[in-house]
Amino acid sequence: MGTQLLAGLLAQKLVEEFAPPGLDTVFFCNSGAEAVDGALKFAHAFTRRKRFLYYCDHGFHGLTLGTLAVSGCKEFRNRL
Repeated sequence: MGTQLLAGLLAQKLVEEFAPPGLDTVFFCNSGAEAVDGALKFAHAFTRRKRFLYYCDHGFHGLTLGTLAVSGCKEFRNRL
């Protein structure tokens, strides 16, 4: 699947050592935007909710729709 052996071994060790019960997934990313988008997708998958009530005041992690929707700039959050 194109993953590196060491990344897989690290993910397995992280889950074994640090993950609370019920969490068994690790998502490695390259940027803040990927991290925020990934967190939003995991939250949606876990809760099945389609809306988020919180945003990051003074936060900016990219220009994707997910990151803009939870940024601290109200102009970006409006009607996304």
